[in-house]
Amino acid sequence: MKCLALALAGGLLLAACAAPPRHPVPELTTHLSDSENKAEHDEVQVANGIVVEFYPSQKLQRRINYRFPAGGIIDMTCRDFNSPCRDWNMRITGFKPGHMPTGFIYLPEGNYLLLHTDDPQMRVIKNAESEQTIGYWVANPTFISVVGSYKQALAMENLR
Repeated sequence: MKCLALALAGGLLLAACAAPPRHPVPELTTHLSDSENKAEHDEVQVANGIVVEFYPSQKLQRRINYRFPAGGIIDMTCRDFNSPCRDWNMRITGFKPGHMPTGFIYLPEGNYLLLHTDDPQMRVIKNAESEQTIGYWVANPTFISVVGSYKQALAMENLR
C-alpha cells in the first residue's frame, strides 16, 4: 500500500490515458509524535504540493490522509485487520470537477469503498451506501489511474 499511497501522491493528477512520468516526484518525509491535535504519524510532503499523512506510520498504515493544494481531501481508513491493509473506507471532500485532469473520472464528495481484487494492481471503487461499482483504481509504482469501466482499467494495466 505504501507504493499505492505514494503513487497516488505523485501521480493522482495524471490523466487516465497519460503515460507514466519519467522521473519520480521528489518527496520529504517527517515523523511527528503525538500532539494535542494529531496522533503520531508520518507526513510526506510531495513537490507537487500534496501532503500525505500515514497513521500511525508509513510502514503500518491504518489511515491515510491526502491533502491537495487546489483543495480537496481524501481520507482513507482501513476496513480490515490485514497488514498491509487490503480494503479501505474512502471519504472525499472539497473536490470540484476542475481539480481532476481531463479523462480522469470525477468522484463527488461522499463515502466510497476501495476494495482489493485478485489483481494486485487493480481495486474496485464502490459507493459506500449502495455498494454500486463506480470505477476502478489501477496502480503501479509510477502512476495511478481512476477510470470508469473495467475495459478502461484493463487498458491502463497494459501500460505497465
